[in-house]
Amino acid sequence: MPDEARAELVGRGIEVSEVFHDAGGLLFHGHGGGEVAHDLAGQGRTAGARPDRASYGSFAERLPGR
Repeated sequence: MPDEARAELVGRGIEVSEVFHDAGGLLFHGHGGGEVAHDLAGQGRTAGARPDRASYGSFAERLPGR
């Protein structure tokens, strides 16, 4: 479903990142220290949808300025 949802957004002309999930299995927070802080906490981004396809386990972000 995450890939289909992303494709729908792209089809509507919205530029979004590739689908990703949190390596630690927690909700990825895109604030407060950025990628480095999250990587140190074991919460780094991993490409693709979360393997178990859990609800709200995969993300895509709208790209800035678009």
